[in-house]
Amino acid sequence: MVSPTLTIESLVGKTDDLPSMPEAALAVMREADSATGSAQGVATHLSRDQSLSARVLRLANSPFYGLTGEVVDLQQGVVVLGMRCVRNLAVVA
Repeated sequence: MVSPTLTIESLVGKTDDLPSMPEAALAVMREADSATGSAQGVATHLSRDQSLSARVLRLANSPFYGLTGEVVDLQQGVVVLGMRCVRNLAVVA
């Protein structure tokens, strides 16, 4: 007996309720993708989600970036990481 191949469409079709993405994460993604997006705007949206804010600050303070001082401000964290990285963190959230 051959099992049918699973596709994303068939799995989604069988799922009654998918969780929605948090509003703060969506707002961060929109701001980061916007041609007029700014680090301050992204930081404002980040400040609405404690978990996402903590992830940004934790990553910005990681040894990978090798900063001499500690990043304590969300706007500075966005500048250190860059818009693409922050957007990816929001997607993962």
